[in-house]
Amino acid sequence: MARESTIVEFGAVDRLSPVLDRLGKGFGALNTAAGALAIGGMAALVAGVTKTISSFDRLGDAAAKLNLTTESLTKLGFAAQQSGSNAATLEKGIARLSKTIGDAIGGNATAVALFEKLGISIRDASGNARASDAVFLDVAERFKNMKDGASESAIAAELFGKTIGIDLIPLLNEGKAGIAALSDEAVRFGAVIGADAVKNAQE
Repeated sequence: MARESTIVEFGAVDRLSPVLDRLGKGFGALNTAAGALAIGGMAALVAGVTKTISSFDRLGDAAAKLNLTTESLTKLGFAAQQSGSNAATLEKGIARLSKTIGDAIGGNATAVALFEKLGISIRDASGNARASDAVFLDVAERFKNMKDGASESAIAAELFGKTIGIDLIPLLNEGKAGIAALSDEAVRFGAVIGADAVKNAQE
């Protein structure tokens, strides 16, 4: 799939850097037609890497807005893709979930009742709001054990919005263990992007 290929490519960008350095030094000494052709190929490669770096910037911005690590966001995005959704939908769903958590923390009766119905705590031991990715995994665990499709759809719509919620149900049905397994695949494929990689791209 195109989206999966892009994410896997992201995971390999750091490994391209030393290759680009070596190629750049070598091409600097070339004055022949063959050298010109090689430089043309290099330009295409650099253009591709530049596009990837731009994607790193967007990822960093998205993670910051959601108050998540880039590692967590790319793992969940990869899991979403493997479940038939996509990373963009996952990001929108997490954003909506964060708002619902905030509403509950603020005392919104509907939001409070929703999390109470699911038996999910939105505060940590210190009384602070829990991270949205942790709450998302708890929600997934509840969905894994649900038997009523209509209830799933209704709850997903309340938490994530109607369209996004429906799209995320296959991922939610994986439960914590299933999502953890998909996250392990993301690591194995080199699809997890760390904070250092994003920071280097932004410099």
